[in-house]
Parts: sequence; C-alpha cells; structure tokens
Amino acid sequence: MITREEHNTLQQHRLDKSRQRYEHSDPETRERYDATVKLCAGRVLDIGCGQALLGSLLKGVPSSSYIGIDSWELILKEAPPDVRVQVDDAEHLPFGDEEFDTVVMGQVLEHVFNEHAAAGEAVRVLKQGGRLIVNVPRDEPEPRGAHVRVFTLDSLFALFRPHILWYRADVMGRFWFLAGNKI
Repeated sequence: MITREEHNTLQQHRLDKSRQRYEHSDPETRERYDATVKLCAGRVLDIGCGQALLGSLLKGVPSSSYIGIDSWELILKEAPPDVRVQVDDAEHLPFGDEEFDTVVMGQVLEHVFNEHAAAGEAVRVLKQGGRLIVNVPRDEPEPRGAHVRVFTLDSLFALFRPHILWYRADVMGRFWFLAGNKI
C-alpha cells in the first residue's frame, strides 16, 4: 500500500482530465457523468469533485444546488469560478447530519486511506431516503498509480451495509456505477 506522501506526489504530477475527456466525447466518461446528472436532485455534495465538472453540468438542472469538496487544493483551482468548491477531507466532512439529498463519490474511494470513515461520513451527511452515487474502477488486479485500494462489487456493497439499499449496479466501461438510497 502506498503512503499518503507517495499518493500526494503522484497526484501532483497529474491533473484531473475528466473535463477534457467529457468535452471531447470520451464515451466512458460521458456515460458516467450523464448518468450521475440524471440521478442528482436537491442539495448535492460531490466528494472528491476534482475540477467540479459535475457542478458545471448541474448548473442547468433547476432542482439542484451543488457543493464540491476535494482534499487536493491544486485541482480545485481548475474548477469554474461560479461553481462552489472547498478544500475538505472525505474522512472528516464539515457538514451536519442529513444535510444533503444526494451525495456523489465519483472515483474517490480508491484514493482514500480510510474507506470506512469516508463511507460513514457520506452516509452521515445524506438525508434519510437520500441518494448515494458511487463509481470506482473495477477489475484492477491491484492498486495502481495513486489508487490506494481496489474494490469488487461485493466489497462496495459491504462498505455501505446496512445503511444503503442499492437499486442500481452497472458496469460502465472499466468502472462500477452504483446508486442507492439511505434506509
């Protein structure tokens, strides 16, 4: 397993390219973001938001308000100036219980060092009946690059048990895409 220092060094050598891949119609990226936008409603918290592409896409959705957080301050500088973002840690969210209607964890769990704390925080800030959207790489034999861990579908389900009732588990390219409600 890599250390936090190694992870931070790897992150500094790359910028999130999701916005560029989406704008240039990379089918895998576009499919994940479009599916996420369709599921977002109300107050949306995007944990590990990167360049806040989701926040930009949600600006056209009148039924949502967006807050993006990321622990990597450098990537947040790439976010559009009219999208609300802040530096925070997925393992220690600065929000009250049940503040959000939708919580998104798109390509973030494979980067956190305490996945149980991050999952617990996501559930804590999600309203009863609120929607959780998670996507992570699948079928990686071992962590690579800045990834700290690899998830199987079973390990994702177990991470959020018994708090989330999943109603969607899809394969989108090389990613798992899950959506469920807090019970």
